[in-house]
This record gives sequence, C-alpha cells and structure tokens, in this order.
Amino acid sequence: MPANPESVAVTYKELLQMKKQERRDLVAGKEVIYVYHNTIDALGDKAATETKVFEACNDAIDELTAIVKIIVNDLSGVNIFITADHGFLYTYKPLEESQKISRQTFNGDILELGRRYALVSPETNADYLLPVKTERTIGGEPMKGYAPQDTVRIKVQGGGENYVHGGISMQEMVVPVIVYKGMRTGYKKYVEVQNPGLSLISESHKVSNLMFSLDFLQKQPVGDKVQPCNYTLHFADDVGAPVSDFQTVIADRTSNNASDRVFRVRFTLKQMQYNKNKLYRLVIANDTDAPEEVEFRIDIAFADDFGFDL
Repeated sequence: MPANPESVAVTYKELLQMKKQERRDLVAGKEVIYVYHNTIDALGDKAATETKVFEACNDAIDELTAIVKIIVNDLSGVNIFITADHGFLYTYKPLEESQKISRQTFNGDILELGRRYALVSPETNADYLLPVKTERTIGGEPMKGYAPQDTVRIKVQGGGENYVHGGISMQEMVVPVIVYKGMRTGYKKYVEVQNPGLSLISESHKVSNLMFSLDFLQKQPVGDKVQPCNYTLHFADDVGAPVSDFQTVIADRTSNNASDRVFRVRFTLKQMQYNKNKLYRLVIANDTDAPEEVEFRIDIAFADDFGFDL
C-alpha cells in the first residue's frame, strides 16, 4: 500500500517541544498525522534500564494522555487512534537456565536470530521450538521460522533478556487499539457526560451525638450520559476546618429505582467542644464539580467517648 502523500510523521518529543503555531503549521492540510512514541521500548530494550519497564508503562500512559490533549486542544484533532507495533514479555526475576535454549539446537543455517524468534533455511530443524510457516524470503531466498514456547528465550549475545518481544505469544502479538473521538459541544454527535449528583435526604439537620448516620441519594442512575463519581463527605466549622472524619460514597448505581440509589453513611465527630449556636457545614465534594454545603447545628451536651446514638 503506497504512503499517503498528504501525511506527516513526528516523534512525541518533537511535538512536545514545538510551540502551538509550529504544531499547526506542521499539520496544516495533512490528512494523516503519525506521532511516534517509544518510552517503553527505549528503556526495555536496554539491559541497563530494562528493570524500569513497569515505571515506563506508567509514564507512557501519562505521556499519551498529554499527546491527546495537544492534538485536541492545539490541533483541533477529532479522530485519534492509539495503538502499538507489538506487545512484550517481561520477567522481573533472573531467568533460570531451563528457560533458555542454545542456538546449538538448530541443525542447519540460521538466517536471523532473536531471543523470541529464529529465521532459518527451509531444511533447518530445531528441537523444543514451535515451527512458524511463512511465505516470505530473505534476499530472495526461502525461509521458515521458529519461536520458543511459554516464556523461554533463545540465547543470543548481548545483555537484556528479561524484556523481550518478537515471539508468537498472545502478549507479544495482540496489541491494543484505542479509538478516541475528540468532539466539542458544537459537534452534531457530541454527548455531554455528567456526574450523577449526590444529595442529603435525611430531614434533621441537627446532630446530638459524636457518632451518627445520614442518608444520601444518588440523584441519577449511571448510564450513557451519566458517569460514576466518587464523592467525599465531611463536616467543617465556620472557617472550613474539618470537625469529623472523611467518608467516601461511590455513586455508580444504575438502577432506575431511587430507593436502590440510597446510601447510608456513618460519621464520627472529633472529641471537642461544640457551640450549639454556631453553624457547621456538611461538605459534599468531588473532583470536578463545585462542593455543595449543607448547614447543620451540633448540640452535644458533653463530647466524650459516650456520645453514641442507639
């Protein structure tokens, strides 16, 4: 398949270092923009840094998120595909000799050899390896392939044997494909996703014990336009200082029946003196919306270890 002449390729680091106008000039009039990112391979393929491959995976997720934000916000990108050229195997512990196969197992010509694959002449055979049929040639010469089973490696020169790829295991051959649609409010198919909302339904707004329970309603069921949300609840005084423990409600219920979306939450107030004439606040917060506050009065005659409600 011929390359698209209206395309451009750029590395993640190059794109990151560009100014906004430079990015726009680069992609102007282009139909396909290919962004190459190799944080995982850059560390995993080197013996000195392959032990950091798990850290590299976490870094890669953060960096890919940053790329998507640049494409959507700076370049007005809409159709974004995130994929990989291959998967990999990683073994943290040192490999045992039983997990390695010598090149001496091949009884003929080896055309190309890697830790997880071998390309050999058609008459060459190998014990303990899986044959792989191929119609391809090397330099016009026919060939066939072999691959190790399980996590076995083929011994080759050089360091770096814990992080490998090139074999025929599921982990090496199956790669993710994430399709991201960067739509704004003006797009025809744009659907605004919102939080379900959480409201206090207990009628009394007066507390008379150090330990007590309140009921909360998840306002909407989770669905296509409503996403799950974690809410943090606590009590605070008139200057915002917490006077209770912090509780979390995971609002992820999908039932259309409101009674199925009721949460009972138990709070414990700090052992301190409370002024019954002051207003305290129940704070309902999440990561995206403005906090909601509900006024309460706390009237506890003697705040000690015996302030339980029965």
